[in-house]
Order: sequence, then C-alpha cells, then structure tokens
Amino acid sequence: MASRSAIGRRNRCVVAVCVGLLTMAVVVGCGKSGQHAIKGKLPVFPVKGKLIMDGKPMAGATIIFYPTHEFPDGAAKQRPRATVDTDGNFQVSTYTNDDGAPAGDYKATVSWKGDQEGVTSEDRAELPEQAPESVQEVRTSTLRIKVTEVDNTLPAWDLTGLQRQASNTQ
Repeated sequence: MASRSAIGRRNRCVVAVCVGLLTMAVVVGCGKSGQHAIKGKLPVFPVKGKLIMDGKPMAGATIIFYPTHEFPDGAAKQRPRATVDTDGNFQVSTYTNDDGAPAGDYKATVSWKGDQEGVTSEDRAELPEQAPESVQEVRTSTLRIKVTEVDNTLPAWDLTGLQRQASNTQ
C-alpha cells in the first residue's frame, strides 16, 4: 500500500500536468483566433526608411500612408503607419508591428511635435505642429511612395527643403 505522502505527491503532479495542458490549449487556441481577427487582410511587404529635418532625426514623428489606388472589394481598410525612432528610422506597420504595407501607390503625411523628451502626454497635445505644412495633410502632401512585392527601403526623406518652401509661401 502506498503511503499518504506518495499519493499526495502523485495527485499534485497530476494536477500540475492538467493545469499545464489546459494553459497550453488556451494559448494555442487564442493564437489561432487572433490570426483570423482581421477580415480582408492583404499581403504586406516590409517598408523602412529614415525621416530627418535640418539634419536631425524627427524622433517621435508619425507617418501615415494613404493609398492613391482602390484596394480590392472586401479588403481591410487599415492605413499603414510608422513612428520614427530616435535615430530617424522607421518601419511601416499595417496589421501588426513592423509587418509592412500592401503593394501599391501611396501619399504620406507626417505629424511631428518636435522634441518631446520630458513632456507629459497632457502637454503633448498642446505643442505646435513642427512638420512642414506641405506634408501635414493628405490633400497637399508631396511625399509619394510605391510599395512593391519585395523589401522596400525608401530613400531618406529630408523635410528641410519642404519646411523652407512652407515658410516662403506664408
């Protein structure tokens, strides 16, 4: 006859194995459902680039890509977007982080509030826009991109000239 402590250990092992299997089943099941959460998801291709103004990275700038072409009927309507890192680099995301953008032609807009180090999120909304006016609105944006079905490394965008043009027209 087995001792009580041996039976207790065996029961604890059985319980631990059952909890582990149940946890794995939940994780695997959730992972699969997350993959199908976006209906009409188009294939995406990596897009990366660099954004600077006056020779300095536009850290924290937000770039949004607007398609200039129609996507197929039923396609998901997410807009590709990117946030510029401290070195001025960015990678485009559409459905998940850094996944890229669907192939096609785009216009891009840029929003940048300047150096935001030490600025609270409440104060950030009050900061004036620092990006050139010519790239703030999709209607007037001069930034054009063609995403192809390969890795897309864009030439560096230097908005210095655009800022001067905006200043000269005011």
